[in-house]
Amino acid sequence: RMYKYFQAVTVYTYDGNGDLVQHANAVGNVSRFAYDRFHGLIDVQDFLVVPVGASSFAEALEWAARVRAATAEWLGRHGHDVALVADEGGLAARLPSNRAALDALLEGIERSGLEPGSQAAIAVDVAATQLVADDGYAFAREDRSFRAAELVEELAAWIDDYPIVSIEDALGEDDGE
Repeated sequence: RMYKYFQAVTVYTYDGNGDLVQHANAVGNVSRFAYDRFHGLIDVQDFLVVPVGASSFAEALEWAARVRAATAEWLGRHGHDVALVADEGGLAARLPSNRAALDALLEGIERSGLEPGSQAAIAVDVAATQLVADDGYAFAREDRSFRAAELVEELAAWIDDYPIVSIEDALGEDDGE
């Protein structure tokens, strides 16, 4: 029955030869409720696990379930309510920052016995259009504002610090900067 709680996103990357490679589906792990970022939840829409090293769909699903369970266990042990589930199945814990969500997901990957980056990676759905405020973007939970270039720098820093293989909707759909 776990499949009901998974938001699946197919992740594609390019290999060193310029060929498009399809990875196993990404599965939501830490999320906020869509259109509801002002109630103490993280600002970014979804942080997803991508079982990049899985050899089959069944193995990918099993790994994703292990990561989700390990993430929930770790969050619970650190005092976060894990009973709240976002609209697409991710854990909707009230975390202090978006990086805290990345840290929790990385802990879940490691505690599930998978190697971060080679077996399980991270995808991020920023849904930046929902973060548009004044002349840029706002992480309300963190009380931080960004111009488009600054948000790109923030996301690039995440890529440097975490095994991120995909970022979706990094900027707003009307952003021409």
